[in-house]
Amino acid sequence: SRMSLMRHGGRSIVALILSCLVTDCVAKAISGSEILDSDAPCTGKWTKLPDGMCYRVSTEPQMNIYDAEMLCRNYGGHLPSISSSEQSDIIQAYLAGKNYQNQIFWIGLYCMWEDRSPEEARPIAKRAWIDGTLYADYSNFLNPDDDTDTCSNPIDNDSFAYNGALKGKWQRQMFNWTMTT
Repeated sequence: SRMSLMRHGGRSIVALILSCLVTDCVAKAISGSEILDSDAPCTGKWTKLPDGMCYRVSTEPQMNIYDAEMLCRNYGGHLPSISSSEQSDIIQAYLAGKNYQNQIFWIGLYCMWEDRSPEEARPIAKRAWIDGTLYADYSNFLNPDDDTDTCSNPIDNDSFAYNGALKGKWQRQMFNWTMTT
């Protein structure tokens, strides 16, 4: 089975479902069609966390990053973007409370090809969050060499996973890698 962690709060619904080792997953979904009060209670299987968002865990079969993103979209969302150490800590604490603190999860960070003019010799791939969140100041890469705006080898189609055993460090994975036990 796979764990799906979702969240919502503020002005949009955000579902966080990270795709994890042992077929677990957590992802992030944003729905602009529904406006929520930040004080609104969480309902059903959702749990409100200190960041004001509601989170939920569900299980699904193992999958690569594309399958994980498709699952997230079925929930109305995307794989998560992590834009601060506080957000990472909240996710880590929540997963620890569910006994998933040592798992590896997909996050929505990947290499996005940038359109270039025919005069430019080589295409460029830049880091991007699958949900459209701006890739900016915060990063938590396991390998410091990955901490750049551009991908080291765009041909590799790198994606990144959240490693709970390493305090949420982001580690490089091939896009077609399937998380298994």
